Amino acid sequence: MKRTLIGMVLGAATLATALAQDSWSTHRGSNQRTGTTTNARNSVANFLLAWTLPDMDSVRMPVVVDNDNAALTSSTPAGAWKTPSAAEQASDPYLDNPNTAVPYQYAECVREPLDPSEPLPTVARFTWRSGQLTPGYYRIFVYVPSSDTRVGGVTAQYARQAEYLVVDSTGTAATLYLNQTLGGWQPLGDRVFYYDGSTQIVVTLNNLLRRDNIDYPLANTPIVAADAIRFVPDYGTVQASPVAIRSPLDPGNHLVYIANGNGTITCVENPVGTRGARVRWTLRVPDLPNQEAGQIYDNEDANFTAGLFTPNDALTDRYERLYHEIAPTNDAGNIQRAFWKIQVPTTGQYYVFAWFPSDDQNARQAQYVIEHEGGSLRLRIDQRFGGRWVLLNKIPVEMRSGRTYEIEVNNFSPEDVAAGAQRVIADAIRVVSADGLNNAVFSTPA
Repeated sequence: MKRTLIGMVLGAATLATALAQDSWSTHRGSNQRTGTTTNARNSVANFLLAWTLPDMDSVRMPVVVDNDNAALTSSTPAGAWKTPSAAEQASDPYLDNPNTAVPYQYAECVREPLDPSEPLPTVARFTWRSGQLTPGYYRIFVYVPSSDTRVGGVTAQYARQAEYLVVDSTGTAATLYLNQTLGGWQPLGDRVFYYDGSTQIVVTLNNLLRRDNIDYPLANTPIVAADAIRFVPDYGTVQASPVAIRSPLDPGNHLVYIANGNGTITCVENPVGTRGARVRWTLRVPDLPNQEAGQIYDNEDANFTAGLFTPNDALTDRYERLYHEIAPTNDAGNIQRAFWKIQVPTTGQYYVFAWFPSDDQNARQAQYVIEHEGGSLRLRIDQRFGGRWVLLNKIPVEMRSGRTYEIEVNNFSPEDVAAGAQRVIADAIRVVSADGLNNAVFSTPA
């Protein structure tokens, strides 16, 4: 959830009577999002609200933590992370210090055992810490060289689903995946992380390939590269002028409602006479992609792989002639998947819908996996209520023209086994471009 930081100065002029003014008209037409709002001239009170977004006192520069920053990085176990030689290193590492002898490091990936009862191999971890930042919300970007690294004279492939764990000041842990083959600065997920002024944000990369990782079947073991991390302040964006009212619960506070370009409405509380504010709540307004557009992939198409899913036509509100189904499992070593291989016509952001027939015995927690440029997005969908196009990803994902992506549904769902569900269904998917769609809020509700 994006947070909006706003700085405001609120001053009161002379009151004509003892009555209080409860609201102000909005200030329109300020592209810089700075200005003043005043009440009507013939009002019984005359207040002035001066505002700017973000507060100019709080504007912050991005902070980069390079892999050779000994004070803010660490790695385990000893010897697992290797520094490539000058002859084998990539030509474009991030060099915070051009004289460094450690441009970046890498570790060869290890695989999670197929048998869940077997212990994990030794997992290598590389950790970056944010250090002391200005309190606020941050997005995280990861730098990976875009040119090849050679290991023993042989070109090594970067992992397409490198696993990162991020823990921010709230203690919330997020596991995110990054396609390191893209190279350069890449966003780590589509979310912000909070820094409270004392507890650092910690980012950890590991070299484990889980059983459902797209690189798991590769004959040649890929590598993960640890180079630089960038913490970028996130202020949000304003799409419409703020509307301010006096708080009905506390006359000493004003509530400012802000429409944001990221599709949210934010309520900010500003105590009277202070230069500061805090976010009370943020509401996201979902966009609605056109379900009649896009590319449809059925379960009878040539680009569909059924695996051990079997065809059936018993449920009537299926898409087209038939669907494929399989019983759910709680055995992590026996996960079965069906998948579509897709290609998009143009590079851009995309939504994915799924169609499946309705039935009370369908899976409640069917897992879909959408492969995209940032890695893989995993989603749990209730398949009991179908017979229509169901939106899988609330936030669009990037796909590029000329590349092939897999969209899968698998049968790993211990919850459904416990609930007695009979089937996980693979029927049809629809891929819809998000370009031209906009979930921005263009007018602040008064």
